[in-house]
Amino acid sequence: SCPEMQPADIIKKTGVESRPWLAEGEDGVGLAEKAALQALQLAGIGVQDIDLIVCSTGSPKYHTPSMATLVQGRLAASAGISDDCFAAAVDINAACSGYLYGLQYADDYLARRPAQRVLLLTIEVLSPQVDPADPSTAPIFGDAATATVLGGQAYQDDWQYSVDAVSMAAQGEDGTILRVPADPNEKIFMDGPQVFIKAVSMMIRMLREACEAAGVAPEDLDLIVPHQANQRIINAV
Repeated sequence: SCPEMQPADIIKKTGVESRPWLAEGEDGVGLAEKAALQALQLAGIGVQDIDLIVCSTGSPKYHTPSMATLVQGRLAASAGISDDCFAAAVDINAACSGYLYGLQYADDYLARRPAQRVLLLTIEVLSPQVDPADPSTAPIFGDAATATVLGGQAYQDDWQYSVDAVSMAAQGEDGTILRVPADPNEKIFMDGPQVFIKAVSMMIRMLREACEAAGVAPEDLDLIVPHQANQRIINAV
């Protein structure tokens, strides 16, 4: 609850109507486990068919073991697998661009291993570090997890979608614009106007680069799915 902003004000300013927070007793590992089991079921494969787990997160439960390893252990237990060393597992940290970095990581891995499969996870648990009285962050940051099953060239007949090109870039920054402190007792800080300016310019640049790499023009796209939750940024792009 942010006393300075009513729901209508939040929607007008950000386009965000709701964002999920963990319930009591939940954690990011549990969210990711649920998402992974759903994705595996949709893909029609079992836990033991995964060769690599990649988890993108900026809010890990521990420094070690990785979130990917924690989910791996949960999946092994849920599947009744006695050998929980059924896949490699690694975390990456690229904030809200983490899914795209994970796609590139998986694409590179599968290029050399076309008969293998990758489980790509994203996990963020940010509500514990949100200051409810901060209008710049309280309406924005929440908790969620996703799971995607990726297969190499050997599984082309099973693909629902394919990755043609991933374009990435980062701008060096010292945390004065946006930061999630490593200390869980410190709160998230964001300079909203600066994030807006940088997000709009960089999303346009990366969209153009991705289209060029894929051999299509931006105006020929039928659907754009931004990694950005702020509707004002999306509209500006």
